[in-house]
Amino acid sequence: MRWFWLGFFCLVVAILAFLPTILSTDRGKDLLVSWINSGISGELRVEELHLSWRGPQKAKNLKLTDQRGVTIASVESLSTNTSL
Repeated sequence: MRWFWLGFFCLVVAILAFLPTILSTDRGKDLLVSWINSGISGELRVEELHLSWRGPQKAKNLKLTDQRGVTIASVESLSTNTSL
């Protein structure tokens, strides 16, 4: 049982270490955007997302629409040198 918990702990640490990389993939980005959309009245679309624990954060072609599909905000490129 001790090995199980040690393996589980290592798995959790590995997932957390690679979380920005995972979320930067198309599938990870889609999961993140879907989770955000479930909590807002409208829809967020993001074409590209690049996250890093120690590097810059970048997103391209963000679009936020309301429930009727009317564009509320549109951003071609968003970046920050702040790390996660």
